[in-house]
Amino acid sequence: MFVGIDLGTTTSLAAVVDDQMNTEILQIGAERLIPSAVYFPPTWQPGQDAVVGSSALARRQLHPDRVVIDSKREMEAADYRFRVGDFRVSAEDVATQILGFFRRELEHRTGQAVRDAVVTVPAYFQHLGKSHTRKAALAAGFESVRILQEPVAAALAYHAQQPLEPGERLFVFDLGGGTLDTSVLLVQGERIEVEVFDGDDRLGGADFDACLLDFLLDRFRQQFAFDFRKRFAPVFAARALAKLSAEARKTKEALSSLQDVPVRVVLIDEDDEDYELRTSVSRIDFEQVSLPLLERMDKVVARTLDTAGPVSIDRVALVGGSSRIPFVTRRLGELLKQAPYQDQMPDELVARGAGLFHMVTRMAKAGGQASIPQVRFVSAHSLGILVDQDRLAVLIPKGTLLPAEFTEGFTTVEDNQEEIDLEVYMGEHLECCSAKNQLVGEGTISGIELGVAGKADVSVTFCLSEEDLLKVEAVDNVTGAREDFELRPGARSEAGDDDSWAEEDLDEEDED
Repeated sequence: MFVGIDLGTTTSLAAVVDDQMNTEILQIGAERLIPSAVYFPPTWQPGQDAVVGSSALARRQLHPDRVVIDSKREMEAADYRFRVGDFRVSAEDVATQILGFFRRELEHRTGQAVRDAVVTVPAYFQHLGKSHTRKAALAAGFESVRILQEPVAAALAYHAQQPLEPGERLFVFDLGGGTLDTSVLLVQGERIEVEVFDGDDRLGGADFDACLLDFLLDRFRQQFAFDFRKRFAPVFAARALAKLSAEARKTKEALSSLQDVPVRVVLIDEDDEDYELRTSVSRIDFEQVSLPLLERMDKVVARTLDTAGPVSIDRVALVGGSSRIPFVTRRLGELLKQAPYQDQMPDELVARGAGLFHMVTRMAKAGGQASIPQVRFVSAHSLGILVDQDRLAVLIPKGTLLPAEFTEGFTTVEDNQEEIDLEVYMGEHLECCSAKNQLVGEGTISGIELGVAGKADVSVTFCLSEEDLLKVEAVDNVTGAREDFELRPGARSEAGDDDSWAEEDLDEEDED
C-alpha cells in the first residue's frame, strides 16, 4: 500500500495506490475532499487531537475564534501563531492535526499500520515550508515522509492517464485553494525532468473567495446602508462574516457550471434582529472583481515561459479545484495558445500522483521498476552565501540537477577575526544581495585560524536533497573547527552593520 496526501490550503485528501497502480481516494463519510479546517474545543490541550474537516468547518459560524482555516498560507512563517482560546498554535501544529486525522482514518479503513507517506507542498515552498511540513507529518505519527512538489505529483497522475511521449513538454497549471504553481516538465526516456518552477504563494481559490466576499459585502451595504462589521457586536460580526464567507465560497463553486447564481443569506445581530441579503452574482460580475488576480496569474505564466526559453509546450494540464473557474481556463488557453486538458476531478490529481510517486520510489529502492517514469528534480532557486560588499556567492545555481552537493572556500575580512557569520540567501541577484534576495538561514563558525585578513581557509558545503531541503556545513581546514546548522529565519537590520561576514576565497569577480 502506497499513500499520497495532498495537504491543501482549503481542502486536503489522501490517495492509496496498490502494486498494480490502482488508485483509490480515501472517502470519509460522503466526502473525498476534506476541508483543511481544525476546531480546537474549549477543553483542548496541546498534544490532544482536535476536530478536523467538515465538523470543524461547521463550527466556524458559532466559534470563529476556535476554528483555524487556510493555515497552509502561514506554513513558511517563522513566528506566526493562530490564537485559539488560551493557546496559540502554528501552521505546523494545524498540519499535524490534519495529517494525524488522515493517518488514523487510513489505518481504520485498511486495518494496517500506516507509517510512511508522500506529502505534497507547493512548488514554490521554500526550505522553511517544506521543513515544517515534514515535522508536522512526523509529529502526526508517520515514521518516513517524502516531501513532493504538487506539480510533479500532478504530472505523474496526468502521465498515467494521458501518456507523454519522449521529448514532449507538459505545462502544469496548478491553481489550488491557496497557491498557484506552474511548471514545465520534459519526458526524457524513462524519466520526467522538472525544467522550470514558478508560482505565487498568495494566489488561489481563497483569494477568489475573498473577491466574491467583498462583492457581497458591497451588496449588503447597498441594501442596508451600513457595514455590519462595524455595527454588530464583535462576536456577532465575526459570525456574520464567517457565514457570508461560506456563501461566497459556495457561490464561486456554483458559477463553474451556472451563468448566474442567486444569493440569499440571513445575518443576525446581538439583538436577534435578522438582515436578509438577497442578490445574485453572474460570471461577468465574478470575472470583473477578479481582474487583479488574473493579472497576477498572467505574470506567473509569462515568467514561467520566459524561464523555459524558446521551447515548445506540447500539452497543458489544469490541476486544482480553482482551475474549474471558466474564465481562468479561457485565459490560460489564450496565453498558451492551446486548449488545456482538464481532468474530471482536477482536485484529486495531486494526491493520486503523490501515491504513484510513493510506489515508484519504493519499487526503485527494492530494485524493481514501475510502468511510469521516475522523476528528476532541479533546484527551484539559486542558493549562496552573503559575502563582502553585499554580494551573493552562489554555491548551487537555479536549475541544478538534484540531489546536489557543492563546496566553496571562504576566508576572513579582518585581521585576527575569531569567527565568520554565514548567511544563506536564496535568489538570483548577485549584487545588493540582502535587499533583493531572501535570507533563509544563518550560522556562525568559531575557532577559526587567527591571522591577517584572508589567511583563514574555511570550506562551506551545501547539500541539497531531491526535496530541495538544504544542509550547510562549514569547516576550517586548518583548525578543524566545524559548524553544521539547520536553516532558520533571521535578518540583519541593515546591510553593512557588521564587518565580520565571509569573503569568497576566489580571484574572479561576480557579474550581475
